[in-house]
Amino acid sequence: MISMNCFELFIQTYFTQLQVLDISRACAGEYINGFRWEQLISTSIQHLRIFALQISFKTNDPLMRENTIQQFQSPFWQEKQWFFICSSYSIMFDSYINLYSINPYRKKYYLLGNENTTEIDSMPFVVQLDIQCENV
Repeated sequence: MISMNCFELFIQTYFTQLQVLDISRACAGEYINGFRWEQLISTSIQHLRIFALQISFKTNDPLMRENTIQQFQSPFWQEKQWFFICSSYSIMFDSYINLYSINPYRKKYYLLGNENTTEIDSMPFVVQLDIQCENV
């Protein structure tokens, strides 16, 4: 998947009227930064009504789970009534954390995935965007 910097630029350039965003993937840490999401949503996609997030990541930091969920419990998230759960599990010697929104939404969507090769000029009328990517 693209870096969070590129993702932010992509959203700011093409999807400022976005109303629904659903992201599900395994990733590195930059996508689990609640403060960064809060900034992006409040400055660039202010029409967002539904924010569904499901992210899994590997960590060896025992405090990561608590630190992650705290970032998604600020007044911003409560005001929007977007709530998240953070769970953890281990496989052998590796620890993983799942961060996901609760009360997922039923959806009709535009799918943007690895197989898309169309050049995008603008999509001003897209109100829901689902992104599916394989690991880099």
